[in-house]
Amino acid sequence: MSEQPDKEIRELRHELRKLIDLLEMMLLEKLEEKLDDDGRMSDMYSPFASTN
Repeated sequence: MSEQPDKEIRELRHELRKLIDLLEMMLLEKLEEKLDDDGRMSDMYSPFASTN
């Protein structure tokens, strides 16, 4: 009886890791799209951009 919940938990953890990996890849792709060619954030996306 106790093995079944453990197996389900392991499967759910595995699925969660796959989802987290996928999300991380998507976020990295989005970040790379926003980087300038020199590897710095463009002012438009920078939280430190001057508002003057």
